Amino acid sequence: MRRLAVAQLGSAGALDDVEFMRRVTEMTIRKAVPVALRAAATRNPRRAAALEAAAVRWETELLVSEAVNQSRLL
Repeated sequence: MRRLAVAQLGSAGALDDVEFMRRVTEMTIRKAVPVALRAAATRNPRRAAALEAAAVRWETELLVSEAVNQSRLL
């Protein structure tokens, strides 16, 4: 997130506020959701493999919306 903050500071008028918020949201989701899924996996060993796979998808999917749709399969 530091990269985005630095980009915003040096981009007076060049970086759209909506685009900046989208990027911050996506970066936050990509970091927080996998941590939560892995924590859930430690409490539910029967679903650990599926939860780990979902965590990896959240970290690597091109679009957060794709990860959301696939996570509904859990």
